[in-house]
Amino acid sequence: MNIVILSGNICGDWDVRTTISGKMVVTNTIAVRDGKDKSQFIKIKAWESTADLLTKYINKGDKVTLHGLFKTDVYEKDGKKNYFNYVLILGFEFGYKPKGKGDLQEASAEEQEQAAAFFGEN
Repeated sequence: MNIVILSGNICGDWDVRTTISGKMVVTNTIAVRDGKDKSQFIKIKAWESTADLLTKYINKGDKVTLHGLFKTDVYEKDGKKNYFNYVLILGFEFGYKPKGKGDLQEASAEEQEQAAAFFGEN
């Protein structure tokens, strides 16, 4: 069974792209503590509605718990196969945020409805 759960901090701003067919995809890195003094930096990717919500509510430095699938993309460059490992995010949960930093109370009514629908709160 391929299930990944990561809890950590987002390392940077989201790299937002749109495919030729118009689908939104975002990538970033999450820092996950690995013992007392070490962290693992894991590449993450999300598509469409998940990508949209992440870019709206999760910023650099924010704590978040992600759940998804471990994936490997293979591409060829200069005749050599290259492998790119990442976690494809299927869902997420907000971690601790200081009051007033991107919380849902600051979102518009429409954004609150979209987030509630995504998380099954309607």
